[in-house]
Amino acid sequence: MKILLFDPTFGISGDMIIAALLDCGLDPEVLERGYRRLKIGRVQLKHWRVKRCGIRASRIRFAGGKRVRFDEFYRLIDSADANPSVKRNAKLILRLIRKIETRLHGRHHPLHELDDLDTLLDVFGFTLAVDHLGVEKVYTGPIGIGTGKITTSHGSMPAFTFFASSILNGFKLIYHDFSGELITPTGAAILATMAQPVPDDFTFRLDRVGLGGGERNDPDHPNILRIMLGSIDPDYHDLVSVLTTNIDDAQPNIYEILIEQVKEKGGYDIYLTPYYGRKSRIGVEVTVIAPIDKERDIARLLLENTPTLGIRVVRTRRHLLPRRVKKVKTSMGEVRIKVAHINRRKRFTIEYDDLKLLARKYRLPIIEVERRLINEINRYEDGTV
Repeated sequence: MKILLFDPTFGISGDMIIAALLDCGLDPEVLERGYRRLKIGRVQLKHWRVKRCGIRASRIRFAGGKRVRFDEFYRLIDSADANPSVKRNAKLILRLIRKIETRLHGRHHPLHELDDLDTLLDVFGFTLAVDHLGVEKVYTGPIGIGTGKITTSHGSMPAFTFFASSILNGFKLIYHDFSGELITPTGAAILATMAQPVPDDFTFRLDRVGLGGGERNDPDHPNILRIMLGSIDPDYHDLVSVLTTNIDDAQPNIYEILIEQVKEKGGYDIYLTPYYGRKSRIGVEVTVIAPIDKERDIARLLLENTPTLGIRVVRTRRHLLPRRVKKVKTSMGEVRIKVAHINRRKRFTIEYDDLKLLARKYRLPIIEVERRLINEINRYEDGTV
């Protein structure tokens, strides 16, 4: 299973993320092609090398593109020709930015620095890269934060901004004796939406390393973000939270939106089990499997959106097969398949979002699309899946 690991010890921002990915070997054309699909005019991605505290790193800057307001970002992403997961993740990051800005400043307060095309390009570029590289899990090590004050359009603010501190619950932080901002709102939003803290006993195989340099060049502080690409060890295991509650006094239609909300909060899975309970009531046991750092958020979600008065939580270990995502061209179109290996045998499943798109395109039942594609892939992949 391919992973991406952030090392934001000395800081993180949207442009540093893109620069580090390019330093890892990401083809700039992948991003430029994706930006053209946003239909925002010609965007030029400038990429060069810099030194920060004597260490060579990549640096990027965007040029061109038309002026676009933050509230237009969603429409542009929806209309772009990109994989559903790319668009979904980009919108989740942007929604978090909007949510926190509204909470801090009010609904009608201007976004100022975030109301900028670079924000869209950083966010959409990251989700494009993750999809192109086949990354299935994103982790982060401890996040560096600065001290002192910075000057913003809102006036003097702490270097560890109110925005960043509002969304990094559950992440490990490192205070540096450095006066200045080390984590930008875009960088914080990408981490909070896409990454989870490195779990205990975490092991992985390192494949590539990329260094992205920030704008400042301080003599005593390496303004560098390190990104590592690798894969999970075959006997990989981690700890997860299993949240359970029994509900016997709710309308069945609440569960559809509850499932969506759990996924948006970062839950791995949610399933419903009917039961026959006390006083002859028919109820539903709701079970959510989630990362440990999302446990509190999902417990609150269940308490706020169902009639339940309590949640049971168990932390348990799970073992995972090594897996990877691969793009396969078929007669019906390109699809992504998830391939797992055990005892030199392989198994694969086709991404549901891709099956759904093809079922709509060809007006066929989704099970028929899946059957045809499985037969075709088994026939032509010849053991190379």
